[in-house]
Amino acid sequence: MRVVYKCDDGTEFPVDWENEADASKDWQLEREHTVNSPPLEATTHIPAMQRGIERAFSEAGLLPPPFFSSRKVVNGWPYFLMEPSDPAVMDEIARGLAQLTAAHGGAMALWQNYCIPKIEEACDWLSQADEDASVGEIADVGWYSWGVTMVSAFSLEGGYRGLEDFCVKEFGSEGSSIVIELTQGFRNATLEADEELWRVGQVGGQSTEVRRLLLEDKRQWPERILALEAQTEFWRSFSGFMDTYGERTERWQVSSETWRERPEVPLAIIRTQLTSDAASPMDLLALAAERREKLRSELNHRLELSPGKREEFDSLIEAGAVSYSPVREGRAHWQLIACGRMRLALLRVGARLVREGRIQADKDVLFLTSEEIEEGAGGELRAEVIERRAEFDRWAGVLPPQVIGGGYREVSGLKWSAAESEAVGPLEIAGRPASRGKATGRARLITSPLDGQRLAPGEVLICQMTSPPWSPLFAIAGAVVTETGGALSHPAIVAREYGIPCVVAARGAMSQIADGAIVTVDGDSGMVTVEG
Repeated sequence: MRVVYKCDDGTEFPVDWENEADASKDWQLEREHTVNSPPLEATTHIPAMQRGIERAFSEAGLLPPPFFSSRKVVNGWPYFLMEPSDPAVMDEIARGLAQLTAAHGGAMALWQNYCIPKIEEACDWLSQADEDASVGEIADVGWYSWGVTMVSAFSLEGGYRGLEDFCVKEFGSEGSSIVIELTQGFRNATLEADEELWRVGQVGGQSTEVRRLLLEDKRQWPERILALEAQTEFWRSFSGFMDTYGERTERWQVSSETWRERPEVPLAIIRTQLTSDAASPMDLLALAAERREKLRSELNHRLELSPGKREEFDSLIEAGAVSYSPVREGRAHWQLIACGRMRLALLRVGARLVREGRIQADKDVLFLTSEEIEEGAGGELRAEVIERRAEFDRWAGVLPPQVIGGGYREVSGLKWSAAESEAVGPLEIAGRPASRGKATGRARLITSPLDGQRLAPGEVLICQMTSPPWSPLFAIAGAVVTETGGALSHPAIVAREYGIPCVVAARGAMSQIADGAIVTVDGDSGMVTVEG
């Protein structure tokens, strides 16, 4: 059954429903982690992810979360089913996770001693996969490692919810936001990567020639990179950073490029840091820790007349806050590494197909199907790649409906989701508060970390979503606004560490706010106001 919906700009968005019952359900667009996918990713991602999660949870003695199986790709865009999970199943998963976490001595120990070794083993396999490796196996191994990271993510929930329940009971309506503030200021993989890149920049900043090449040289990046490679001390430092972080993708997708492929991206970030005199991320983390401890002291003072409450509070913080950001950001780091390793393995397969004369470039492999790739004696596929790339580019240029199926409805002449954030006035966009404070600055619409070189100190970074490779820009921005995400999403966590206001889930921010406009970001109310 075909149903034609409408994109935000009125473009028709046809959906072929294999099961008519599915068309009456609410399917939510997932833009927090992914954008539209080319054919190979669109056809292998969801099945391999489901198998990977089932394997990872089974190895840990757990039932897999049921909601990961309710996903589909439509015109290259990912949607998931918005249906409540069976409470009995979720309770059983929660009990199993609590037992597993306790057996390993806490969420941090589970992450470090159980999860990371499994992830590293899978990522090592991906690094060693040669050009004849099976595309299916590459996907299965990569998404299995992703599934292991989800075991760690779910292990955090019990401790976090216990702390949240306590704070809501003791501190009232502000309890949930208090818990979020208590998770800030702990060392994590994202801030470690930011600090390492900042240190590379400090090495470069001490060299007159490196500064000239980064700040003044007008040549294109390939030529400038060759010149930078001759600066031995700087390039040794930069190469060390790339050895650890260069294989991260910029999004949670194999279609997203790595910094290994585009070294100009981290170099451009270093350039922006040098022009803005950005502070050390670890210095900013220390300030976040001071804010956390000040809040903790104030809360302990409020509890001092309640016997036993302070001890209970301290115990719950240890279980629910201390590990939260380190594990969450460590998980994001390894997920992006796994995506990068999958991507590079697929590009090696693509290079073989180039030599065989079947495709023009290694990246064209992403526009094939696994069946076409596995056909050893298959024919030339360049025409198919051209046609599919054109279709991919077509859908990449639209913003799909936020909800398809039963939740799809018409607002102001267009079809919009009942669940989305909507403009509450001609000059205001409502989102979700994610990091406290208020800041006013010039809006800078940023589409990628490389585009971040347009960001000047104090300007408001506005984007669709961020991932760890974006986070060095937070040291430059005066505030951050994203179109997707929640209070515990990546931009929210990092904005709190950097001590800048953040509003997430501000749908339409990229289209309603003009680049260069003056905006005020209220991280307490979740309101973004266009001043002019």
